Amino acid sequence: MKALKVIVAILLLLVAAFLIVALFLPSSANTTYTMEMNAPAKVIFKQVNHLPSWEAWSPWAAADPEMQVTYAEIVEGEGASYSWTSAKQGNGSMTITGSYPDSLILFDLNFVGQGNAGSFWRFYEKEGGVTEVTWGLSLDSLAYPLSRYFGLFLGSMMQSSFEKGLNKLKEIAEAQKDALAGRTGEITESVVSDQFIMSIKDSCKMEEFASFFEHGFAHLMELVSAQGLEVTAPVMGIWHTWNPDGYSVVEAAIPVKQLPTTKTPFEHGIQGRMLEGGKVVTAVHFGAPETSLISYTALDAYVADKGLQQRDEVWEIYIKSMASEMDPDKWETQIVFPLK
Repeated sequence: MKALKVIVAILLLLVAAFLIVALFLPSSANTTYTMEMNAPAKVIFKQVNHLPSWEAWSPWAAADPEMQVTYAEIVEGEGASYSWTSAKQGNGSMTITGSYPDSLILFDLNFVGQGNAGSFWRFYEKEGGVTEVTWGLSLDSLAYPLSRYFGLFLGSMMQSSFEKGLNKLKEIAEAQKDALAGRTGEITESVVSDQFIMSIKDSCKMEEFASFFEHGFAHLMELVSAQGLEVTAPVMGIWHTWNPDGYSVVEAAIPVKQLPTTKTPFEHGIQGRMLEGGKVVTAVHFGAPETSLISYTALDAYVADKGLQQRDEVWEIYIKSMASEMDPDKWETQIVFPLK
């Protein structure tokens, strides 16, 4: 009996010590992991700032291939978000709350039933094209007493995940760095036929282009499938006006063999129309979209040198893109200047 009392007394002392120590533990915790990558900050920033790109390098996506991810309307830059459902990783959501090109990205995270957290990515480009990348995580308002002890081990718990994610990101970024230069294929003149297209037309700012086309093509493919339409060529973007400092009028389109016979208006502003053919000047651009200026410059020079007159639109036909190839250096975009 005496021994039992001693054991109980010891247990009570341990519990009391546990609770008293927790009173003096910090109510917040943070951890960071830094790695150097042999790639420009611009290349790495793009991978983190564009949420769908996380699927290729996120340690948590790799840990659970069955994870279900749902993207919001905006998928890149400030305001972009997605949510996930995972039997292994739990459920939650992540939102970009601040995006500062090639230097800093801020995130808010919500773990369903577990609370909130903050995260940041910092990019510091050094001489020689080497970028120091820091990935950080912070937890605030840790509950007393258990969560405060959890905070003590946050760094050691996250280190493996951070390291795996950064190593994979490093591999992708260093493979993509040469795509920054881009290159232009042969410029040719030809005649193209009229073609039917299903399309969504809107005006948006430069930072909204990626989201517009991503969701636009998804809506169009859904309708094309539902209507049983035959697709005749790769998806394309049609640029009616261009304003780098304001709104541009753009159109996401899918060429089809024939238009739907139904007269009922389609959702998402989808319409079917005939895209006028005729004489065109074309060139294939190899590389990421942000490097296409060299191809546009070459086409502009060709048109001017030949004394040709261009129509008020430009087509981009996405022969090979992120949908089928992760390496931007292998992306192919046929740029078409329709002529009068």
